Amino acid sequence: MKFANNPAQHLSNYEVLQHFIALKKDNDALRRDFDDYQYRFEAKARRQVKMKREEDEGWEVEQIGPDVERRLDEAFRRGISDELVWVQDELLKYLCGADQATSRQTEEGIVYLADALQDSDLAKAEVLQIVNLAPTHSVELHAIIESPEVRFQPDAVGYIDSLCRDTIKPTLLDAVPDELAWYAAGMPEGAAGGEYDAGQPGFEVDDEEMMNQQEEEQYVHEAEWGAGKEAAIDDAADEAMD
Repeated sequence: MKFANNPAQHLSNYEVLQHFIALKKDNDALRRDFDDYQYRFEAKARRQVKMKREEDEGWEVEQIGPDVERRLDEAFRRGISDELVWVQDELLKYLCGADQATSRQTEEGIVYLADALQDSDLAKAEVLQIVNLAPTHSVELHAIIESPEVRFQPDAVGYIDSLCRDTIKPTLLDAVPDELAWYAAGMPEGAAGGEYDAGQPGFEVDDEEMMNQQEEEQYVHEAEWGAGKEAAIDDAADEAMD
């Protein structure tokens, strides 16, 4: 076992945003594979039961190769955590919110801003806060920098104004880019970019829909169990009643 004594590396909000966007894409792909696996499993079970009311519905599925089958099996083994997906989506909404500058930042702008602030006699925590918040008004910057009127003599006010106007503001885009517009809009259901997560807190399921889902699960379990065992249980129950 090795013990790391290196100090923790701090990440900017932009880096966190890029990481969670990639994570969401992976989770969306995992969700599709997970749902595909469940659909194929249920279709197989329904064909075994051969229920009359579903003869015309058609539960045929296309054939898949061994690589796709292994991918679906892996997705089913991994499963989907609705709580983790909800936290992930809420974080994306926060970082892309209207009160955050993260969605209007670029990698080049972050690098330029961090390099420009290295010569400003600022603490590392202050540099990170400025990079994350990207304040464009001097009053916002005064709330981040401790005692600027003492540290930046003789013209502290002019220095702060110049920092906002000439250093920070040019690194921001005028509008949210198209690839982040869906996140900035709060990831609405049915819009391009993703789907609403039915497992997140606050999502209400209709009672009839829930009953239909429970009935379908019963059919699947009966198919797994086998018609022979089901008939044996019925016969035993009839004899007990006699």
